[in-house]
Amino acid sequence: MLGRKDAEFAIWDRAVTVWRDSGPARRDELRHLRRELVDIRRYRPPLDWLPPIPTDVTGHLSGYLCGEGHFSIAKTKNQVHNHFDGWSDVLAGLRGG
Repeated sequence: MLGRKDAEFAIWDRAVTVWRDSGPARRDELRHLRRELVDIRRYRPPLDWLPPIPTDVTGHLSGYLCGEGHFSIAKTKNQVHNHFDGWSDVLAGLRGG
């Protein structure tokens, strides 16, 4: 396992050990491990790998969408669809998380 899943597994492993040993402080320790698990699952933008952002992002984004996606207009909402799965993470990083 890599990255976040590896860290989640380590927390679950500790939780099973705490549950199995069932000492008097088990409840508090399990609550602490739950908070760790929730914190580790929280999305954090990977700012170290984002490319430099040009001052005029409009041209870059429109060029990308012309080649890799499309824009749809519906009665209830407008959507941008693309073929690159990680683009939503990049956009979230540009918006500040």
